[in-house]
Amino acid sequence: HNDKIVAISEFDKNEMYQYYGKYKDKIIRIYNPVCAEQREIVTEKEPFIMAMNLQFHHKNIITLLKAYEKIMDKITENLYLVGNVPERVSYLKEYVKEHHMEEGKDTIVRLDIDGIIRKKAGNRAWLIPRFLTRMLENFIHQDFINRYLCQGRVGVDFCQGVIEYLGVTVHVEGEENLPSGEPPCIVVSNHPLGAIDGVTLGYVIGKHYEGRIKYLVGDFLMHLKGLAPLCVPVKQSGKQQNRDFPLMVQKAFGGTDNVIMFPAGLCSRQQDDGQIRDIAWHKFFIKKSIQYKRDVVPVHFLGENSPRFYRVARFCKKWHLPNLAKPLLPDEMYRSQGKTYAVRIGKPIPWQTFDKTRTPDEWAQWVKDQVYSL
Repeated sequence: HNDKIVAISEFDKNEMYQYYGKYKDKIIRIYNPVCAEQREIVTEKEPFIMAMNLQFHHKNIITLLKAYEKIMDKITENLYLVGNVPERVSYLKEYVKEHHMEEGKDTIVRLDIDGIIRKKAGNRAWLIPRFLTRMLENFIHQDFINRYLCQGRVGVDFCQGVIEYLGVTVHVEGEENLPSGEPPCIVVSNHPLGAIDGVTLGYVIGKHYEGRIKYLVGDFLMHLKGLAPLCVPVKQSGKQQNRDFPLMVQKAFGGTDNVIMFPAGLCSRQQDDGQIRDIAWHKFFIKKSIQYKRDVVPVHFLGENSPRFYRVARFCKKWHLPNLAKPLLPDEMYRSQGKTYAVRIGKPIPWQTFDKTRTPDEWAQWVKDQVYSL
């Protein structure tokens, strides 16, 4: 005696026609409503894949996840799952987390140089010969890097894992100088290597403070799943600053994490006298030390890259070329296998030191000199 029989899809409607033909005139089709809570579910402009209504086993979302996992490195679309996930299908969340799928396609869990280059090339990708991208893969030791990334280590554990994977030995002097209590400190260091030095400090300082650290780093490192939880991204040359940067900086310096910084902004260069030293340090850490009343801990990292690295860097500087030394950093890290480095930690410099007798720029260079005197 019902007025209408509702089908929620064309398929269901046809099934009802087949089995309840005599009530055909009562069968209507509607689609499941979706509540977006008056906000955008997805804001990206590129094509994407979306699945809704995750609440029931028969929707077979787990098969969609497994299928997407097999092709996610071969396509450009992100997969979005929209809807509540009750306890009966909680295995969906567990699968996504266990298989490291929650970070999105911009997060690197496996390096794919060929895929990155072809994606950036777009319609012109077919012009790029495979042998060329294979040469680049070999040059940056892609397979070597991926064997580590697939271990899935995150945070300070990621930093420790890199040191173990490379077989690097680190001698730490002055760890007792790291302050305890509140407020947290700002750790500033020279940047001689451009890769392994940052990871090493993350491990040394992070282990001491039980993971309560943050890096201010180039935004590219945010794409590394293992490092992302420790990072506050700053813009690279030629890029627009993230509009959320002031808020992220406020959260980093206003929170309980100790902040690690490389004030030079790029790794050390060979000077005219042959010494390997940082370029001029930026005053940013001086301003934040005063603003947030955080003491500054100077750290001297002892190490050098290969002569080739410095020759390329000097050549680029002389002829005003882009920083062609930067692509050499993965190979420099590969060459660091089995090496021994020293980390010297100096006594904290009270934030009150940075008074009006010098400008913030002058104080930054003064702290740099203190670092190299360690």
